[in-house]
Amino acid sequence: MGSIVPASGIGGLALGAWILREGGMPTNQIARRSVAFFLIKGAVNFVAVAVVGVVMAVGLSGPHLSLWLTAFPAAGALALVALVVLVPRLGAGTRRPATAGRIVRAMSASRRALVGGVEEALAILRAREPLLFLGAIGYWAWDNAVLWATFHAFGYSPPIVVVLMAYLIGQLGGLLPLPGGLGGIDGGLFGAFVVYGAPAAVTAAAVLAYRIILFWLPLLVGSVTFVSLRRGLNRPDRPDLCVVPAAS
Repeated sequence: MGSIVPASGIGGLALGAWILREGGMPTNQIARRSVAFFLIKGAVNFVAVAVVGVVMAVGLSGPHLSLWLTAFPAAGALALVALVVLVPRLGAGTRRPATAGRIVRAMSASRRALVGGVEEALAILRAREPLLFLGAIGYWAWDNAVLWATFHAFGYSPPIVVVLMAYLIGQLGGLLPLPGGLGGIDGGLFGAFVVYGAPAAVTAAAVLAYRIILFWLPLLVGSVTFVSLRRGLNRPDRPDLCVVPAAS
């Protein structure tokens, strides 16, 4: 779903929320867990940029670049993480009555979901579940590894710290409302790598190969699994798809 719907992966979260709702999970729990999932998965990237940015700024690794390309992204990543951690202080607010306008009720529900999601993400992290950290870090690491491998496929070996920095900055292009981030992520990654010193021609080829892998593999595999899931929902012979364990 994230490959064909705009909004940088939010379409995938929406589809996941629908599946969980069909399975019986309460709406408020779906909202909190979806926000928590999104935050935990993204936090790894921002923490990595903060660490790598500092390492590059002090000259411990990577090419010598200006502070605008090292310390500034690190400071921005740290500031964003700090802002997210402070979100629960806003409070969930009061639930709006049914007589309130649709926009007012939607904004109230969004605020509760955001605050509740951040609180849930922090509680999950404090539990220190090894599989959680393994999954979040693994998702980020393998995605970066694919990008690193596509550069090697075209005969260029960028420093790993450059890959990590350019990856996050380039991914910000996915925030543009384009299907699957097509054009936005591509342009963001290309521009980021070129700014960090990668050859333009090799970067264009590597980013294109990376995006083909990132776009088409989930699209092809996901389409098959979605059809299977849709057929199985609410069928007596598929109880594993009819009840969400967390909702019990």
